[in-house]
Amino acid sequence: MKELSDIAWNVSEPEYRADPALSHSTLARYEENGRFSSLPTLFDKLTTPSLVFGSMVDTLLTGSEEEFANLFMVVDDPNISDTLKEITYRLLELYPDTDFDNIPDEVLAEVGKEKDFWANDKYIANRIKLIKQNCKTYFCVLKLSQGKTIVSPQDVEDARRCANALRTSEKTKDLFAANDPFNSNIRRYYQLKFKCTDPTGIEYRSMLDLIIVDYERKIIWPYDLKTTSFNEWEFPRAIVKYKYHDQARLYWRNLRQNLDKDEYFKDFKLMDFRFICINRKNCLPLVWVFEKTQAVGTIKVTTKSGYTYVWRDPYEIGYELDYYLKNKPELPVNISNTNKIIDYLEEN
Repeated sequence: MKELSDIAWNVSEPEYRADPALSHSTLARYEENGRFSSLPTLFDKLTTPSLVFGSMVDTLLTGSEEEFANLFMVVDDPNISDTLKEITYRLLELYPDTDFDNIPDEVLAEVGKEKDFWANDKYIANRIKLIKQNCKTYFCVLKLSQGKTIVSPQDVEDARRCANALRTSEKTKDLFAANDPFNSNIRRYYQLKFKCTDPTGIEYRSMLDLIIVDYERKIIWPYDLKTTSFNEWEFPRAIVKYKYHDQARLYWRNLRQNLDKDEYFKDFKLMDFRFICINRKNCLPLVWVFEKTQAVGTIKVTTKSGYTYVWRDPYEIGYELDYYLKNKPELPVNISNTNKIIDYLEEN
């Protein structure tokens, strides 16, 4: 029996993150933040409390306690808002070797505005004052963390509750069960990485949280784990907000392409992409299937109220983004010397 891991892209996570191939997160940020207008900050490092929490749950589920200790440092919560935490993370990215008191006021004001904190310019003095009062201590703690991510005792407690719920819930416990050494037909793989190319040669990368393979029946189920602020029973709202529909299609295509290139795996059936979601307050994990995983082209979903969601094909997004990154034009491709307002509104 050949292992699925044998055909994966076996690189470390830092190597994976540094690779120039396009990822779902890059496509999502491009689509969500204004497409062409997003380019100046598209590859800025993004650290938010929600991303950190998701990483904690991932590590507890698929890693070890030693790995968790190497990645995270538990510190009492600074009792500041998530927005102020994000401001502090950003300031440390900009000034990793500078004392907080030496960061220019104009930078404090700019970062605060960027995070929509008292963003109106008439509040600039108050914005700077509040950042100085609330972020300094947390900034100093982050500097002392020696590369580890700072988390609170409550964060750790919630993350452990989520991991335990995922392992014990009737809806998800079989997904995260240990591989049976006496039954090699069913295997679970965590964090496998793959690369693929679209028909134009653009490269994409993906790292799948969980893949379950039934070697006897030749069936593969791909999964991604999401910690979410949405109730588990309302998770499709998160699909829309964070463009997870692009992730489902892109990850499925990536895995399918690698299967098709391998003589052993080419006949395996690849099921539609699935999301395992959990809310840190509810701890009621659910599984959601994206039924349009294998759709090609633009997807349109019309609600009962008549609103239509329009989701571009991830390869279309990638083609457009790749053009901008390589050619660096001054204006978007659909803008000329004289432009039509209605046409613009209909197309955007």
